[in-house]
Amino acid sequence: MSAEQKADEEWTHPPGRSEYFWTPVSMRLLRRLKTSKKNLIAVVGSQGSGKTSLMHALGYELANLSPPLEICCVKWSSREDVETQLRSSSWFQERVYQRYLDSLYDALKNNMGDRLFSQWLETTFGREPSEALAQWEASGRAEPLGNVLSRFKGLVEKRGEIAVEKLALRDPSAAFEKKLGESQRRKGKEVIDTIILEGLRKLHVLFIDLPDYDKPGKGKMGRDLARVQELWDRLQRAKAKTNLVIFFQRELFHGHFFIGKTDVVRLPTLAPQEMVSVYAAKFGSTSPFTDQALLEVARESRGVFRRFLRYIRLCLEYWYDHRARSSVITPAVVSEAIDDPQRFADLELELADMFPASRESRLSAFRVLECVRKNESVPQARIVEEIFDGEARKALKVLSALESYDFIDRSGRPPDRQVILKA
Repeated sequence: MSAEQKADEEWTHPPGRSEYFWTPVSMRLLRRLKTSKKNLIAVVGSQGSGKTSLMHALGYELANLSPPLEICCVKWSSREDVETQLRSSSWFQERVYQRYLDSLYDALKNNMGDRLFSQWLETTFGREPSEALAQWEASGRAEPLGNVLSRFKGLVEKRGEIAVEKLALRDPSAAFEKKLGESQRRKGKEVIDTIILEGLRKLHVLFIDLPDYDKPGKGKMGRDLARVQELWDRLQRAKAKTNLVIFFQRELFHGHFFIGKTDVVRLPTLAPQEMVSVYAAKFGSTSPFTDQALLEVARESRGVFRRFLRYIRLCLEYWYDHRARSSVITPAVVSEAIDDPQRFADLELELADMFPASRESRLSAFRVLECVRKNESVPQARIVEEIFDGEARKALKVLSALESYDFIDRSGRPPDRQVILKA
């Protein structure tokens, strides 16, 4: 075993770490992020393969080093601009918000003048907060502005017979931004951009978790990537040393020039036995599944951990409803709980990558996989006859695609060639 392999083995379940199944690939990525800067990395995995879980595990490890590294995790939304998404992150609230609030405060004070600004503070936040802010100024701003105002959250005022909460105290930045007015909006945006960029330059890693897109969502994906590229270009112009790590869906990982600029880390699918090991480590055994039944669930999941969890749930629900027939979950129970429509629905996105324009080919590919799954090894000639009605050209097109995408293996020479599921 090489030194690299030994290190991977030792770090798979290190004591005291977050509950995450570390593979050699994910551990190498963690070591790289700990020790280097200015990386542009695309972590690519299939839907449900654990991209978001890996992002949080990496963030946890980096933030709990001594000294901790500063990180920001963004769960990307196509509906919001980059600045809005960064501002909603915990990193912004904890690390950047106070500086941002101070900048807004100063910009508005300079714009209005001392007297009008003091009157506006009292009208907007109330007499007690405005007096506290005056003392804060006189003391040389000894603490963050947000801390001063946060002490008055929940403050109410009487409007006639009704007590009304001072809503401005919930989000002082929104009150400052609104008061800057239309003529100052550009200046306010410049303040936001400058503060965020200064904060990003201090980051060690910015993680961006892109959503899983469906086939019609390619246009949205392209627009999202363009916005991520613009952010990366801004970091480069600012000479930032920040690592940018993008988590991306494998099925659509092509077709945009920005992808070619990234250093790609491909998440391997977990082997069936690895999935079983994760389950057994978590619960102490494979119960209520038999070993073979849980292994069958893992095989059906095709390395997609989210699918593995859903299939476990389906089997448990089916077993609880029919427990009188079996005291444990057997392979027969698994076969009944995960029916053909469910299997096809889960496989269709992967099959659509192979046959984007032909549902007939996707259905044929699914029938091939089901035939091989139930029989372990099937003569290719039998598949040609039974599934493709003897049309060898159609059969070979589907079988070749399944083999190139690691669904099946073929061994032997015609006419004795056998088809088996890929291990």
